[in-house]
Amino acid sequence: PTPTVVSTPTPEPTPTPIPNSEVIHGVVVVGPSDLRQRTREALDILWPTQWHEFVTNRLAKVVLFDELVGAPYAGVAPDPTNLSMGIYWVSRNRAFVYDVSDTADADDSRHSYACGFVHEAKHVDQWRRGRQPGTPSAESEMDAISAQINCLQETGAEQWMIQLYVEFNACIAAGGCRSWKQP
Repeated sequence: PTPTVVSTPTPEPTPTPIPNSEVIHGVVVVGPSDLRQRTREALDILWPTQWHEFVTNRLAKVVLFDELVGAPYAGVAPDPTNLSMGIYWVSRNRAFVYDVSDTADADDSRHSYACGFVHEAKHVDQWRRGRQPGTPSAESEMDAISAQINCLQETGAEQWMIQLYVEFNACIAAGGCRSWKQP
């Protein structure tokens, strides 16, 4: 008798679990609980100012991007043009930047993160007004940093942080600094 070959089907891959997400102030935040909590704190800082509505009308989603392994929490590769659709990819470092500093603290991180939302929302606004996604320029970056400076001032951020962005904007204007990648 001839042996019977029985093929076993290849098991289906286990689907990637849907990452934790939560709607905070009308913005979907995708990432672990500490990122969601920090995002809530940052949006709370914006709440009594003009910037809250500015941000929540332009940013639809915030997704954690792990800068160490180059992979987003949501399992989708980040694309700078996603920002034009209101999707902001944020690194853990961006949300918690000053928490471990000897000269600053978590409150400074919250202000920096909150006004970073204003900066990115300003880019969304620029695209809605006709600038093509993925076409950075000194003018568009200085415009976004100016909004970020105004946010820092209005939300009571420390003067050293405000001055840092004022100096950075001046450096861009003088042609000595650039914080964006050319396409």
